[in-house]
Amino acid sequence: MTEDETTYEIITYDNCRVNDFCIIESGEPEKWQGQIKSKNDGKLAVRWLRPWEPKSEREDIGVTGLYDWDPHEMCQIDVETLIEIGPALFHKARRPGFEPKGPVYCLASTCDGRCALAAPRHKKERVIVVKEEDAVVDAERPRYLLPVPDTAVEWQPNVMGECLPSEVPGSPFCYSSARHLDGETEKCAEKAVCFCKHMHSALGRRLASLSSDLHAVNGGSCPSAALTMNKIIHSFHVKNTPKKGFGIFARENIQRGAFLFEYAGEIINRSEAYVRERKYIADGKYYMHDIHGLKKHISHAQFTIDPTSHGNIGRFLNHSCCPNVSTVELLLSDDLQEVLNVFTAVPRVCFMAVRDIEAGEELCIDYVPHIEDASKLQKKINCQCGEAKCREYVF
Repeated sequence: MTEDETTYEIITYDNCRVNDFCIIESGEPEKWQGQIKSKNDGKLAVRWLRPWEPKSEREDIGVTGLYDWDPHEMCQIDVETLIEIGPALFHKARRPGFEPKGPVYCLASTCDGRCALAAPRHKKERVIVVKEEDAVVDAERPRYLLPVPDTAVEWQPNVMGECLPSEVPGSPFCYSSARHLDGETEKCAEKAVCFCKHMHSALGRRLASLSSDLHAVNGGSCPSAALTMNKIIHSFHVKNTPKKGFGIFARENIQRGAFLFEYAGEIINRSEAYVRERKYIADGKYYMHDIHGLKKHISHAQFTIDPTSHGNIGRFLNHSCCPNVSTVELLLSDDLQEVLNVFTAVPRVCFMAVRDIEAGEELCIDYVPHIEDASKLQKKINCQCGEAKCREYVF
């Protein structure tokens, strides 16, 4: 019996792994089935599977033992209710002539080899799970880092803060390197998956003449793997500034086109964002960022990232009328979403360097990049960027 086929006579909390399938005691003749999506304080969050029903005659082919996702929310369960767990309890249903419109899973114990007859269909673009040495995130390279005070606190590897996140004056928060949606935390990838070709395509639309070797641009590290593993490649210091509050400063030289970090926080819909915005403006907090999404896609103008209470380093990017940082939205392909187990339909908001950044320089973005004419601004907040082409106002 291989490691991936292991089941346990006595199932403990430590035995349970995220993404393991499970069979659960329901107190009824029919047991419940699902997949473990997260673990927290001895409880397991399980996404339910339900018996699959064909939606057309074309799909009605050997449906015994097939399941799809239940549309209801996940449920917290106790370990004691588990009957069986393991990653191989279910597999993708692949049977001759069977073409369901969504993901359908087969219960391995009742499959009887029916899925082995059908070879998996290959999409035009296949994700490649590369070897660790081909997608190194923490590349060893000669680097000089500007020193930080002995009192500085590590918020996450490569991110130092002047104080604890909970002690940031006027805007304390809980530091989180991951995104959150409907109470669920997006899981970081456990394997280094390089999709830099796809990432370069998105970055290249924003930055002309970008080197095709994103690993070289990022000091030998793989930026796409860093994105999905919630890691930060370059080193930063978050500290107080004389006029703008806390800001982000580079501790090392950073090359044009480098991936800096993702904008992490709570993903909410636009309606909720409008409600929160009124309160935040009254409190002088301007952290929310709209996700534009793709036209004719479910993501278009639907979501906003709110890092006010839970967020990462990105919430401290100050405004400049001549920025050195810009945003790029990256929507992962279906293949990548399946491999990485990430939130579907919600693009990742990535920050990239639009020019070389020197050690000690503050990282800034343009809060209103679509407005070049200063007369069209609301003129509510004075700009403190000090650039020659300053528009005098942030908004």
